[in-house]
Amino acid sequence: MSDATDVAGPLIDIRDVLETFRRHQILIADWAAVLSNAAKALDQVSADVVAPSALIQLAAQLRMLLANGLPADAETVDRVADETQRLLSQTRIPGIPRPEDEHWEFA
Repeated sequence: MSDATDVAGPLIDIRDVLETFRRHQILIADWAAVLSNAAKALDQVSADVVAPSALIQLAAQLRMLLANGLPADAETVDRVADETQRLLSQTRIPGIPRPEDEHWEFA
C-alpha cells in the first residue's frame, strides 16, 4: 500500500462487516474472507501511511477474530470496530472532501 486511498478500502470493509454484526447480529456470507483480505492488505502498509503500527495491530486483532469467530468475542469486535472507526476518521483520501472542508467540490 502506498497511500491513504489504499488504507481506506480495507478499513471500510472491516467497518461494514463489524457494524453489520454489532448493530444487527448479522454475519455477511463472506465475512471471514473480507476480514482476512483486509488483514493481508493492512500487513502491507508502508511506514509513510498514517499510523502504521496501529494498522499492523489492527490486522493482528482481525486474525484473532477470524480464529475465534465474531459471536464468540464481542469485546474484541467492539475494540476492533472502534479502532477501525478512529483510523478511518484520520485517513484523508486525496480528492474526497471532508465535512470540515470549506469547499465541498470533488477534485
